[in-house]
Amino acid sequence: MRDVMYSSQREQRAKTSNQIKPEKKRELHEAALDCIITDGRPFGDFRRLGMSKFLNVICSGYRGPSRKTIRRRLGVAYHQYRQQLRTTLAHVNTIVITVDIWTKNKQSFICLTGHAFNKKYESIPLVLGFRHFAGPHKSKSIKKYILYELKQLQIEDKICAIVSDNGGDIKKAVNDIKPDQRISCIAHPGRRVPAVSSGRNDRPGHNINLVVKNGLGLWEKSEKKKKTIQQTTTDAFDDYSESENDTQSDSYAIEVPEEVEDEAMSDTENSTDSEGESDDGGGNTYDDESNAEDEAEDDTANEYATDEDEQLLQPENIHYLLIRLVKRIRSCIVNIRCTRAVSDYVKREAKSIDPPIKAGLVTDLEIRWNTTFIMIDRFNTHRSIVDDINSRPFKIAHTSSAQQIKLGSKAFEFTNNDWFRITDLHAILNHL
Repeated sequence: MRDVMYSSQREQRAKTSNQIKPEKKRELHEAALDCIITDGRPFGDFRRLGMSKFLNVICSGYRGPSRKTIRRRLGVAYHQYRQQLRTTLAHVNTIVITVDIWTKNKQSFICLTGHAFNKKYESIPLVLGFRHFAGPHKSKSIKKYILYELKQLQIEDKICAIVSDNGGDIKKAVNDIKPDQRISCIAHPGRRVPAVSSGRNDRPGHNINLVVKNGLGLWEKSEKKKKTIQQTTTDAFDDYSESENDTQSDSYAIEVPEEVEDEAMSDTENSTDSEGESDDGGGNTYDDESNAEDEAEDDTANEYATDEDEQLLQPENIHYLLIRLVKRIRSCIVNIRCTRAVSDYVKREAKSIDPPIKAGLVTDLEIRWNTTFIMIDRFNTHRSIVDDINSRPFKIAHTSSAQQIKLGSKAFEFTNNDWFRITDLHAILNHL
């Protein structure tokens, strides 16, 4: 029979034989939909050329769902979940909801989750709503969205408390909906607010992150400068443009320790002094007097050097030494990571060590207390490499003389006492 068929008939018969059963196709479509939801993949992934070839190999005759099919299936699945959620919440007497807003890639999202107990007093988390939040995060918009979701799920009278962070707009929205029933999220890095007895259950100072961060005291408290009122419009515009340039330059600047800045300032002062001496003819007398005074001050400083060292070892000064040491570690890591040649050199040396160091150098974040331990732990494992860079910076290829001088400066030189303190601090943070 096949021998007397035309070529087109043979191709049609081959395609018919490769078709899969509808039940199997439906099962594969459901698996593809679950894959897109779980991994957050694009809707048209299963129709791309490479994916189509792969699917045809593992299951001959199967073609993945199209973008339109995925959109239709997602809409059906969403409405089914909402209906199932209303049925579940109908049997719940009381429920606590949490609300949070965050921004990623300049797009904001808002999420509502519910927490209830079953008859066995087991906590049951439920996703009540998850939407794209357009526009500014005003309290009216937040309140409108929360009330809309509560009304759609018919749980307005079942809310016993609302958990949120300490943002001003979200606090106002929650307090308008449920006065005196807002709970501050203790795991959220709350903002500093003055301690005012308002009768509300919000104390951002009790947040876990603030407790640990302030307890360790490894971050210096920055004092905000008060802005002065400008007299004229022109002055205000000039100051505003200068402040913009300052903030922009600061965000891209390398964090330089105070010791390096002091050395740079002293060099500048010396250069200006020498220029002044060349202009003035009678400056030698003053130089002799100043040198004599400097020698006298040096003799006096040597007499009290031992007393100052003993004062630094007092308990009240140990905290200051640790803050200064951690700040130097941050600056050293930033300096290494900002220079491509130095960063590549550190990675090569880390691989050549036996056993090789897999984790690279990172800086810590003020809003995550455990990142300081990670920073110190990795810095401690790179001890030999850090000491080698500081003692022999000329070994690093493709670095300028200024970079080599900076790497070999005393600001990035860690003595044995410094490493002992780093080891002790590592042991303390490891037990937290």
